Amino acid sequence: VERRLAARGLTALRPAPAEDTNGFAVRARFARDNQLSTISDLRPLAGRLVFGGPPECRTRRYCLAGLRETYGLSFADFRPQPSRSATATALETGEIDVGMLETTYGRLGERRVTLLIDDRSLQPRENVVPVVRTEVVRRFGSRLTGALDSLSEGLTTPQLVRLNRAEAVDPVGASAVATRYLDRLDR
Repeated sequence: VERRLAARGLTALRPAPAEDTNGFAVRARFARDNQLSTISDLRPLAGRLVFGGPPECRTRRYCLAGLRETYGLSFADFRPQPSRSATATALETGEIDVGMLETTYGRLGERRVTLLIDDRSLQPRENVVPVVRTEVVRRFGSRLTGALDSLSEGLTTPQLVRLNRAEAVDPVGASAVATRYLDRLDR
């Protein structure tokens, strides 16, 4: 990966502990009523459940195809969704029972949907990694890389959910969200 980035004049910096991967969610009440906490817990129910996600989910290794191969899950129906927001809404209204959402999707912070634990490690780790133009790294050196590495070091998945919620669900603008986050770090 580093060679491919270098060929494009880019440099990857230190990865954050935060991960943004595909996740699978159900309505919070459905999770409580059926004692669901892991994807494996869906196995006895999947044949009666409707799954929703992006149209390409049907054949993707890290979506339905992977759920079949890794977990043995076959759902009663698949309903393609045009966006993550549509998937979350379809979950909340009961149009679908299980939906694919990113693990940092802002509406996860609302607690109306529950993200199931990927207990068989279907999803690869996808840590958030800052990528900067190499010329900028050369120009500003460790002043820039040190600041970004320090920022990455403290960035967690739950923080990303909160930041994404603030930007997407309670829109105040990405710049305002970033400024608030950085101000809190300075305290």
